[in-house]
Amino acid sequence: MAKELNAGVSAAKIKRLSDNYFKRMQIMREDGTFEALDPEKDSKSVWFSKEAIDKLFADNGYDGDSTGFGLRIYFGIHDKKNILTDIPEHAHNKLMTVLVATKAPSAESAHVDLLTSAEAKTAATAGGGTTTSGGDGLNHGKICPPENCT
Repeated sequence: MAKELNAGVSAAKIKRLSDNYFKRMQIMREDGTFEALDPEKDSKSVWFSKEAIDKLFADNGYDGDSTGFGLRIYFGIHDKKNILTDIPEHAHNKLMTVLVATKAPSAESAHVDLLTSAEAKTAATAGGGTTTSGGDGLNHGKICPPENCT
């Protein structure tokens, strides 16, 4: 497994990276047309509480002393086809993330997604990941906008 780098990123660099995202990406709107992302209405960020992340790891066997755990972030877009239930209207057609706890079976092994449901395993495998037993992914982060963000 590759050594992880100390990749601290300053607020100024985060803003520049975000600006690049909005300059380069387009989205297909519900009418099938493509247009540039709009920072006033398209997702700038997704926020999850530490408690939700801690629960994600606890549900997947992390006991506070365990090693080899990690976090994989899947990107997606909500739509009105109800891929996920209970999605608020303001979240439709917006970039979103699903967090998945991962674990490396050994220091030399690649991380695998810790997912229980066959549906979640199928989605992760289709995205190029590999899976083992665990919980489900974590969705329902606060999307900005409309949530307050900087």
